[in-house]
Amino acid sequence: MASTVRGWSPWLLAGLSTWLLGAASPAPRLAVPAQIRPNERFEWWATVQIMDPLREGIFSDSIQCEVEDLDPGETRTDRVQRLSGQDIVRLVPSVSAGDSAAFQFTSFATAEHARITFRVYVHDAQGKRWMASGSTEAMPGDFSLNNPSRFFERGGQRIEYVAIPPLGFTPPWPALLLVHGHGSHARQLIPRALSLAERGYFVMTMSQPGYGQSQGPADLMGPVTQRAVEGAYDMLRRMPGVDSTKVAAWGISRGATAVALLAERRPSLRAAIVQSGIYDLWATYRGTKVDGFPDTIVREAGSDSAAWRARSPIFGCEKIKASVLIFHGEEDPNVPAAQAHAFAQALKQRKVKFEAGFFPNQGHALASKNLDAIALGFLAKAFAPTPASLPLNKSRDLRPPGRARAHAGRGHLPGAVGPPPYFK
Repeated sequence: MASTVRGWSPWLLAGLSTWLLGAASPAPRLAVPAQIRPNERFEWWATVQIMDPLREGIFSDSIQCEVEDLDPGETRTDRVQRLSGQDIVRLVPSVSAGDSAAFQFTSFATAEHARITFRVYVHDAQGKRWMASGSTEAMPGDFSLNNPSRFFERGGQRIEYVAIPPLGFTPPWPALLLVHGHGSHARQLIPRALSLAERGYFVMTMSQPGYGQSQGPADLMGPVTQRAVEGAYDMLRRMPGVDSTKVAAWGISRGATAVALLAERRPSLRAAIVQSGIYDLWATYRGTKVDGFPDTIVREAGSDSAAWRARSPIFGCEKIKASVLIFHGEEDPNVPAAQAHAFAQALKQRKVKFEAGFFPNQGHALASKNLDAIALGFLAKAFAPTPASLPLNKSRDLRPPGRARAHAGRGHLPGAVGPPPYFK
């Protein structure tokens, strides 16, 4: 019979000792700053250290980075986003025994307040593997803190907006209303608003009902949303220093639809930029490739044909007095490009001034870095005291001068995916 020590068998004691030693053995870990803040370009930067307390070196395999959005604004999407490690860091290939090594993390700030978690996977020469993790809290930067959200009331509901005056320009100023799409809100448009304010525009961003800190239901460009967008536009025109005769609006996705509908209802709007928008709700319902989107359309817009028609700018575009610029990806899985082409054709038939840029090999989120430059050129023409001398809707080179134009012979623009966008 096996001997025992106070009732414990030797093999059980040996197993327990091994377990205790394994639990107490050192393991690689991460040293992460407690807090970080974005720089003036709205970029996160952090230095993360991999600590190796082992008696032998370790080798890096991969990294995962998750960002948890802690902002109060509602996006109606998942709060946790996984970033590609290859895009945000350059991992050190190895760490010597008992030593440490640092790597730099950098990413565009996708939220003002967030928790960023790093997970680094490593192994030693014998193939044993570890996962080291650490988190940092991303806090709002100075610009965000100095430009808080404000609110106005429309239809008994509180609507969030952010107003950013131009920097270093003398009034009166042209003005631009930015309207977000699904998964965003007014405060997430602040970086783009600032870049446009630096070009001399008074910029207002707003949160649609059901998004950000705006009250009211998300009704897919319905009457609640349309009232809110009209309220923001009317208030923007009354802002001190704004030239009320030179006000434009730029909308993205469902925000683009809201801007197109605004152009039908407000003849004082000088220019409308519509990016990846819905212009025919029936065509979008039939053609979308996004699972669950048809159900979202019915849930938010109902099933009444009059309600769908009221959300489809293609049926009322003859009322538009503004110049229109259409941006759309030819491979958009959310909102079919065909209905954007049909909208452009409807504008042409009704003699509405427009330009259209369709981006080959691009989807719903357009990757070209030249959108702002193209949009600014369009706005300059729309606000000009006399019409452009070029014939209406004629194909033209709308690329900015200099570096972008120099890429024309190489088949792409900087920041674009695939060939350059064509305009017609």
